[in-house]
Amino acid sequence: MSSATISARRLADLVGDFERSPAYLGLADAIRELVGDGRIAYGARLPSERDLTGALGVSRTTVTRAYASLRETAYAEARQGSGTYTRLPGGPVRAHDRALNPGVPRPGLLDLVCAAATAPPGVAAHYAAAVAELPAHLGGNGYYPAGLPDLQAAIADRYAARGLATRPEQIIVTPGALAATAVVSAALTGPGTRCSSTPPPTPMRRRRCAPAAPGSPCPRSNRPGGTWTPPPRC
Repeated sequence: MSSATISARRLADLVGDFERSPAYLGLADAIRELVGDGRIAYGARLPSERDLTGALGVSRTTVTRAYASLRETAYAEARQGSGTYTRLPGGPVRAHDRALNPGVPRPGLLDLVCAAATAPPGVAAHYAAAVAELPAHLGGNGYYPAGLPDLQAAIADRYAARGLATRPEQIIVTPGALAATAVVSAALTGPGTRCSSTPPPTPMRRRRCAPAAPGSPCPRSNRPGGTWTPPPRC
């Protein structure tokens, strides 16, 4: 467990311009994300309520209630006479996916299997908002193969705002990049089709589209003379 102490000024810089309606929930959510993605170490000592109040320019009640929210959701614990320390629900060890990492995880091991970053700020709040809207979808069978209609419409509007006229029915929402690659591959390729791509960011994408032999003819060549040169292997 970390014995680090984070200063009030450093924490104020990290939380930045957090949501102020209400301020204590915005502060608590910001700290939860910082602990969850590792920018604040597990077991680190948080600044005192008085110091953080001064650094943030908020009321003491805001910080007190934010720390209480962190304790209630198991992201912090108070130690009598010592202060408030960060923690995580279920402990500091992340869930281990045996399909991607067959070996036993070791502390301090860097995961280079997936070219994927940690969750961006705001994800937890969006999940909470989605859960709040869940009852509206419980009356049906729950199956939306192309995505929730509201989400399709929102994505179509985003494309339209960028200059590409798009209708909601033209949008297919997938669980992730791997599923999207599978859908596109199934729609545009067939058995024996040669294709090329950049080094795959997902660990199983290359299984879907096997690389052709160097120098072989390709309808969409990337070299003069209609031959294909494979991208660097990752």
